[in-house]
Amino acid sequence: MRRRLLVFTSSIVIIACPIAATPADNPTVDMFPNAANYSGPCPVDIVFTATLNDDSKIVYGYHFYGGGFNATKELYGYIPDSGSSSEDDDITVDASHAGKITRSIEVKFEKLYPNGYTETTVRTASADAVVTCAAAVSPEPSASG
Repeated sequence: MRRRLLVFTSSIVIIACPIAATPADNPTVDMFPNAANYSGPCPVDIVFTATLNDDSKIVYGYHFYGGGFNATKELYGYIPDSGSSSEDDDITVDASHAGKITRSIEVKFEKLYPNGYTETTVRTASADAVVTCAAAVSPEPSASG
């Protein structure tokens, strides 16, 4: 009996065409208080404004932290076509919290691609505000007749 050996061959060709998924192009974050040095009656609201710059249509998550005040919860935003967006952190400073207040922001920029996304985290250098609460002035006694 004669045996035949049949050999089947197959080949699979995989062509990979990756789509370049690079982090967001040089995102920047700047932050400043509305009053770097405040002296006056307390309580006073100090607003730290962060300006976020990146490619348009970027989704970002952020939170403010530091300065002896609670961190904010994680919030989300979207960079519009202008390529710039801003977020505010409004804190109320009373006499017991007066002095140097340092706040920071952490921003996670997420760039979406057809095959996934990339994330770039930016932490700002601290922004400072110095608050001096003026002593309460007692009304002068009035002369009643």
